[in-house]
Amino acid sequence: MRLHDSFAHTLRSFGVDTIFGLMGDANMLYLASFKDAGGRFVGVAHEGSSVGAADAWSRATGRVGVASVTHGPALTNALTSLVEAARARTPLVLVTGATPIDPTHFQRIDIPAVATAAECGFERVHAPATAAHDLRRALRRARAERRPIVLDLPIHMLRADVEEPAEAAPFALPAPVAPRRSDLENAVERAVAARRPLVLAGRGVIEAEGEDAVVALADALGAPIATTLLGRGLFRGHPENIGICGTLSHATAASTIAEADFVLAIGAGLGTYTTARRTLFADKTVVQIDADAAALGWYVEPDVGVCGDARLTAEAMAAMLEDVEHRPTSGWREGVRSALREHDPRADVREHRSDGHADPRLVSAELDELLPAQRTVVSDIGRFTVSAWPWIHAPEGRAFTTMGAFGSIGLGPAGALGTTVARPDEVTVLLVGDGGLAMALAELPTLAREGGPVLVVLYDDGAYGAEHVKLVHFGVDPRHSMTAWPDFPALTRAAGGDGVVVTSVDDLEPVADRLRSPHGLFLLDVRVDPEFNAGH
Repeated sequence: MRLHDSFAHTLRSFGVDTIFGLMGDANMLYLASFKDAGGRFVGVAHEGSSVGAADAWSRATGRVGVASVTHGPALTNALTSLVEAARARTPLVLVTGATPIDPTHFQRIDIPAVATAAECGFERVHAPATAAHDLRRALRRARAERRPIVLDLPIHMLRADVEEPAEAAPFALPAPVAPRRSDLENAVERAVAARRPLVLAGRGVIEAEGEDAVVALADALGAPIATTLLGRGLFRGHPENIGICGTLSHATAASTIAEADFVLAIGAGLGTYTTARRTLFADKTVVQIDADAAALGWYVEPDVGVCGDARLTAEAMAAMLEDVEHRPTSGWREGVRSALREHDPRADVREHRSDGHADPRLVSAELDELLPAQRTVVSDIGRFTVSAWPWIHAPEGRAFTTMGAFGSIGLGPAGALGTTVARPDEVTVLLVGDGGLAMALAELPTLAREGGPVLVVLYDDGAYGAEHVKLVHFGVDPRHSMTAWPDFPALTRAAGGDGVVVTSVDDLEPVADRLRSPHGLFLLDVRVDPEFNAGH
């Protein structure tokens, strides 16, 4: 058996059923073998999209994502997406390959150095006979270290003869981190002393499958619940869920956060936007729980830091509260619940009117009502997010992904691809700005071809929006940020989908049926006044 066949069968035996990538000399043989062995290969138009799609696929499924590119420039094309996945702590393996053994080969690149620059781990196939073991090690490290691992399978090995691989035994996953009892006692002591506690949950709760445990702990504390941006989708429909904590909080959430005297942050990083540059929690007691000890105090120094799995720690704290017969302060959570019932988020909005432009917040709110409740939401980043994230909701934790950990626009379309492949029976809603979509136009045909229904909500202000605002701030003509884009709906039709221009909320009515029952690739080109800035 040739190594490329053996490698493909080993991938399948390890449970890998989907690979995102772009074929080239270094990977075409084992990708063809992988497809012949029953695996699914999702071909992309740009190598960076292979990693971006595998990243989002992993976030949507909770499994290790796998991407494959050829050597040299294919690897460097994937660099930005690798950093994004590393910063997002996504477990994935990118298989690439060293060029032929020739010091003058024009596509040669130092693969370990690229992996290091991207903050990824590195492994190599040392010899044809060790390929299965080396692949196993890369997959295990990706899961254990929660980051991408770049695996070098050199091209000169692919046609080597090897023995038929043995059936792969499953490898053990790392055990959840159990908290120390002394840390729990300190945390519970602070929680019992609180009169207006707030529980803040982040992505760590999703990864630990700890939503029910956190709800039970909030009940024991008599605390309303908030989420970070990465935790949104948790607690959907819960009567005391105030939504996003931070700079995107609605009015009722903001007043609740201001009144709280204690914050229990579970699986939440407490970053710049969650804490409004630390100001939101300045006068509060903070207990932070995270499975990664290095994450404790990274942004905000807690009064008590607890290293532990979100679910295990929440369960242990709830049990200790029961042991001490804690009874929460009456009235606090009931008052929050009453305020949430009476609050209409649209009342916070004063409509922005401009000829030929829609208020993006009101369009987003209307879409939230029109679209199926069972959906996945994937977001690029940019100025548009403040007009989209507070309004378009996700039904559960793994149904929301933002491709913004590295701050690069243009990664959202790849994220939508990975998500729609992972969850083809649901509509994938891609939120993206015009600059971000322009960077990834080549993937529109991939979106139309490979997944389930995809709705692209394009917030089109004809500018690089953040730069537009900054140029105004510096007293420079903001027209320098403007760009004459092509006809995005026409490009979507050329890619195999369809699209319409939206200049007011009323423009959604003619396509309301398609939004309620999405199919195929559909783009809403929402025209936004470049002078409108929802963040101010």
